[in-house]
Amino acid sequence: MKLTEIIEAFNENLSKEYGAILLYIELRKLPLMARNVKTAALISSLAEDEMHHAEMLADRIASLGGESTWQIAPFERKSTVRETLMQIIESEEQAIEDYSYLIERLAGQPKLREMLIAILEDERRHKGRTEELLKSASGRKANP
Repeated sequence: MKLTEIIEAFNENLSKEYGAILLYIELRKLPLMARNVKTAALISSLAEDEMHHAEMLADRIASLGGESTWQIAPFERKSTVRETLMQIIESEEQAIEDYSYLIERLAGQPKLREMLIAILEDERRHKGRTEELLKSASGRKANP
């Protein structure tokens, strides 16, 4: 990949990381999630991971001579926990696909790949944790 393509791809993912942060914040505010302190803490930690990803990408973009985007990937605000969790799972699946693709394309860039592999591992973990939350929330009656 050319340097400009790498910067462009990283900015696209940076925009999506910003969107993921907002999705987790929205999820945490929904009544079913907010009432459970343990669940709220988990959601906050996932949002913090996404913030760390954004910081890593922004730092790498700067080190490559690029300028970080301020654009946030659009998302539709959902009204239920289930809808929001499904949206987050889809977002995490897309992130897994995007980072896997970039890792393949950057075969000759070990430092960039190392960073992306670390982010990819987090995104896979996020997907699993969110699926667990969905399963748990689906078992409850209030505001599914």
